[in-house]
Amino acid sequence: MQQSSTSSASRGIPQFNLRFVRGVAQGDPADPQARANHRQDLERISNDLASWRVDLKNLARRNVVFALIVYLLRSLRNFVWTLVFSPATVFLDPVGTCVGLIITPIVNVGVAICCMVFWIGGKLGLDKVIDWASDKWTDGYSMPNWPSQDLFGTESIVALQAARPILQGDVPTTLPQTVATQEDNPDFTRLATGRIFSVPLARIFLAMSALVYERRDALVNEAADIAYAASKKYAKGTTQYDLEMTRAENKLSESEERIKREAAKWGLAYDGVSDLSSVAGPFASIFYAPIGSDQRPFIVLCFKAGTTPVQYAEWLVDASINKTGAAVWYGPGSGAAHEGFYTDLFGRPGADGSNGYGSIIRTLKHVAQRMKANMRTPQDGKIPVWVCGHSLGAALASLCYARLLHSEKDLGEDIHLRDCYTYGTPRVGNGDFASAFEESLVSPIDRGVILWRVINHLDVVCRVPPGLADDENLRGNLSALSSLNYAHLGPSITLRPASLPFSSPYYALGRLGAFHEATQVNVTGGRSSELQEDQALHEYINARGRNLLRWTMTFIPSPLYNHFPASYDQHLSNIVSSTATRSRIGSTPARDYIRTAATFVHNQVDEARERVKDQVENATQQVQQVAGAVQNAGREAANVGREIQHDVSKDIKKKM
Repeated sequence: MQQSSTSSASRGIPQFNLRFVRGVAQGDPADPQARANHRQDLERISNDLASWRVDLKNLARRNVVFALIVYLLRSLRNFVWTLVFSPATVFLDPVGTCVGLIITPIVNVGVAICCMVFWIGGKLGLDKVIDWASDKWTDGYSMPNWPSQDLFGTESIVALQAARPILQGDVPTTLPQTVATQEDNPDFTRLATGRIFSVPLARIFLAMSALVYERRDALVNEAADIAYAASKKYAKGTTQYDLEMTRAENKLSESEERIKREAAKWGLAYDGVSDLSSVAGPFASIFYAPIGSDQRPFIVLCFKAGTTPVQYAEWLVDASINKTGAAVWYGPGSGAAHEGFYTDLFGRPGADGSNGYGSIIRTLKHVAQRMKANMRTPQDGKIPVWVCGHSLGAALASLCYARLLHSEKDLGEDIHLRDCYTYGTPRVGNGDFASAFEESLVSPIDRGVILWRVINHLDVVCRVPPGLADDENLRGNLSALSSLNYAHLGPSITLRPASLPFSSPYYALGRLGAFHEATQVNVTGGRSSELQEDQALHEYINARGRNLLRWTMTFIPSPLYNHFPASYDQHLSNIVSSTATRSRIGSTPARDYIRTAATFVHNQVDEARERVKDQVENATQQVQQVAGAVQNAGREAANVGREIQHDVSKDIKKKM
């Protein structure tokens, strides 16, 4: 039955004879030059490690104890710099100062305890235990995908097929509203820009963002070592150099084996693009329609950064609350961005040209040019490029997308920038940075792009770093050095579970910002009707699965479990297609919860009132029935009395 369903869903998807023979990919639809560019990128990063500053960062990524030291030193440096360069902040920003003096040390102690636990776990073989559990219960998937059931199965194929017209650029996702000028009295005050949030598109982007966790970083390290050693030992262009570089490229391809296999099931090619600023750390990759195939071309740029216990050191390096000026890449007045994410994407000053963003742009241009040159059906349009990412990868996707909005010319003449979908995104910059992003998003006012920031119910990662700059009214009152001057990018879609007290359509549209006050959001591709209670319960139980490890993980507290891609996909599948407008009224998770709870209470009160009304009506009817019975009994008694009186009268007359 499952095979039939899979076959039906796969109809129309190109089939590839992809196989790996001794680690070498054969029949790979990916572009060989893209893989060569990735190998050159690893070679660049390896050469950059000659800089002690970059080497220090790389060492912190590999050792959790050293990462903790770097994290604490950076936190201390940030606080000291605030006191030295802006001592008045203590009085002008008392809340931020209290956070720095009281809350931050508490958080640092908690971080230190976590580091010690993972360090001890590493010494006791925690990574081997994780690998054993993964092989035994989850088919070898990495920890972020342990709770996943069908994230890469038939439903993802169905989602891709439903989203394909949008991916290929056949369906616009921004609809400028117009008023016919021939109308007698056109109402221009009712103009609104239509924005489409596509559920199938969100689900396939989520699947891609989850799938990139399956890269085997140990093989990436081997590829980097081979490329670095060859560049030092052999001259470029020699036979031995070329052989070693081919070996490095094969290692890269082998590290991506599982990703490539799953992408092939979708009828897509996959290639790693750049490891950004460190080997086997955060990286960028692309899913795309195979060059020369019958498919209409498109490219999806997908970012990944580790958030597993084994990669905890990497996460810690990027999880600090330090900011750095963003003017170099985003223009004057663009404020400051999160230092860890910013330097991962654009490189650290003094790193001898280390620039992951440049590698990304070069590969995108190359693949787009190849697509246009090899299209079987000539097409004048540009190649659509989409952006996505989960967790810390979502932060990198947001920063990259913000740069592309600021300077779309970076993509060249063959590429058309489309929308960005992010999941579980932390805050990435201060209030000025968010304002600059919003300005780029609406220049012109109906610019055909949008960044959708998807939040899954109680996901804790979406609440860090703590910040108050999401509220535009507060941005001007926050000090640039305040630790609370952090903001998100893009309007949010908050997913809700299909259970009480929440009801259809199982999502909440966040505040769109002043620049989107006249916006109508159309959520398409979701369910056509509300889930019934028994159906929701069945799907909830089915989502937990019959796998012991996956079932156990569902008991993780919701703020943590809601961050897993499987939880995002479960709640995305509940969404009911609808149209929503949000003008000046803002929204936060707390407000949405209160509104939903208030609606629930109101409905309960209405139902109780109806039940009481029914009971009163029933009681009235019963009273009326009793009164009628009493009246009937009275009439019967009167009749009997009259009959008795009549009989008595007859007897008296006879006796007389």
